Parts: sequence; structure tokens; C-alpha cells
Amino acid sequence: GGSYAFRVDNDTATGPRSAFNLTYYKDGNLGINMNPRTKPSSAYIVDANGSVNIRGDLNTTTHLRATAALTVTGIPGSVSENSLLGGASTQFKMFAKEGAFSINAGYSAAMLLISGATWNESTSGTHPLIATAAILKPRVVSGAATVGDTAALYIEDENGTNVSGGNYAVWVDNNTSRFDGNVLIGSNLATPIGVLDVNAPEGAGGAGTRFLVAFDGNVGVGTTTPSKRLDVNAVMKLRPTDSPGQCAATDKGRIYYDASVAELCSCNGTNWVKGSDNSTICT
Repeated sequence: GGSYAFRVDNDTATGPRSAFNLTYYKDGNLGINMNPRTKPSSAYIVDANGSVNIRGDLNTTTHLRATAALTVTGIPGSVSENSLLGGASTQFKMFAKEGAFSINAGYSAAMLLISGATWNESTSGTHPLIATAAILKPRVVSGAATVGDTAALYIEDENGTNVSGGNYAVWVDNNTSRFDGNVLIGSNLATPIGVLDVNAPEGAGGAGTRFLVAFDGNVGVGTTTPSKRLDVNAVMKLRPTDSPGQCAATDKGRIYYDASVAELCSCNGTNWVKGSDNSTICT
């Protein structure tokens, strides 16, 4: 099979199997369990024909590659920056694939599925947060470059057109979404101008604020500076009805558009009356 610097064979029922060999002309490459008496590949310092079990640490200063499935169990691992994901000045893609996947009928699909774990609380103390996934904010060191935007989580819009259901960038299924800061929707403003700032995106009939909950609690529709608790900067339409409901002391100040008298009516604490004279009963 070749010239070896050192070789130990293990004879088996199917013939001799090289249990250990070291070639002298391949810079000391080591072959383990090579069959049939195959010399180790010149591409590797260690060439093992079969599974390898390591009972200690496995350290690498270059690359770690897997051509099939990569399964990691046991104690959570840690990596220093750029060791596992790539070098500096590189755009990384994880869980990315060129081309399309196939999916069996009746199944859902996701590029990343994080299973919610079950946590046993401690017998004392306080747990500030328990989460299935936590993403910390990016930290940018100031330099000469210009940074457009930063985001702890960036999700592109879904532009598929061949689905029968909805196209969502984010879907919170039957649960509560909590935002501890101000919320900006549909705009590229660097900072919201209110607690909730709903804008029309670019190219959607003209960008601009459509709905605003200001920092003082005033609500504006079509205005960015609401001066009243509800400030509508446009024509407001009330649905006509003849059944406005009760008018009691606790309902005083309610208004509706009466379909029969074709007029705004308000509750005076006892009856619904016309807005034109504040006395004639509407309904």
C-alpha cells in the first residue's frame, strides 16, 4: 500500500485494516482506520476514516467546516468575535440558501425555529426577564464613516404575490406586543414625534403623519400638533343611526348623527336632543 514511517495493522475477519499509520513523505500526516491500507490525504494532518469522539476540548485557529449536518449538544458554546462567523469587513449570511426549498403538503416552514423552553423559577429573588430570544442593540464606535441607520432587529417587508393569505413582515399571533419606547410606523423619521406616530410610507399617496398620539395624550388625525384631546384636521363622518343607545347622566356629552332628523344630536344627561337648538328631542 505504500511506504510508511510507522504503521500498526489490526487484522479482521474481512482482511487487514490499518489501525494506525504515519507516512513519512506527507509532512507527518496521520491516518486512522484507513481501509484498505489507504494512505492519509495530503490535505489533512489527521485523516480519520469514521466517527471521532473527543473527550476534551477541540480548539481550532482557522476554519470549522461541516459538509453534512452539524449537531451540537451539551453545554452552550461561546465564540470570540470573528472566529465562527467570518473575518472583519464581511457581510455574514446565516441560514441562507441559494435557490428554493421544497416543502411537503400540509406543513409549515421557517428558516429558523426557536423552541420555547420551560424554565423552573428560583425559590427566591427576582428574574428580570425570561425570553425565548433576546437581541441586544448594536454598538457603533464613532469614526469617519457615515452610518445611515442602526437596528437591533431589521426585518424586510414581504413582497411575495403568489400566496392566498396575507403578506406580513411581522406577525404576532394572538398575543400582546409591548413597546417600552415610542412607536413609529410607516416612516423613516429618526425619532417619533409622539408616543404613537403612524405615517403613510413613501409612494403611498404622499408621505406624512396620518395618526398621532402626542406626548401630552392628545390625539391628532391628519395633524402633527393636536391641541385638543381629539383633533381632527379634516371632515369627520359619523355613521347615521336611529338607535344611539341610552342617554343617562353618565352619557352626557355623547354625540351621534340621527338618520331620521338628519342632524347631529347630543346627550344632555337625560335625552338625546338636536344640536341646532339643544332642546328638541331627536329619538
